Order: sequence, then C-alpha cells, then structure tokens
Amino acid sequence: MKTISIKINGENKIFESSGDFYLINILEKYEKKNIAVALNNKIVKKEDWTKIKIQSSDQLEIVMPFPGG
Repeated sequence: MKTISIKINGENKIFESSGDFYLINILEKYEKKNIAVALNNKIVKKEDWTKIKIQSSDQLEIVMPFPGG
C-alpha cells in the first residue's frame, strides 16, 4: 500500500493506494458538474480528470459555485 500526502484547499490530506492514484479518485465525493479544479496552480480540464496522476506533495484546489450575492 502506498501513502500519498497532498494539500486540498489548504488542508493536508493523506490517501492510501495500491497503485497509481488519479485525480478522479479524489473527486469522487464531489458533485462533478459544478466544480473547477486546479492542480499545482494550473487549471485541469474536466476531460483530463481521469488521466492526471496525483503525486505526494501536490496541491489541489477544488472550488464550487456559491449561490447568493
């Protein structure tokens, strides 16, 4: 089992994986149609979420629209 430590929205998170760990694995708990994702300060297109491998010490920002004004 491999341990991966990354920062998500400023918080340290630890994940365990038996193989390669992809961005889509992290995004499984989010409503994917209404989020924007940046990995290491670069926007990631939705069609690339299944292709991006996550490495230890990566920084991930996940933002969602917030209703109101």
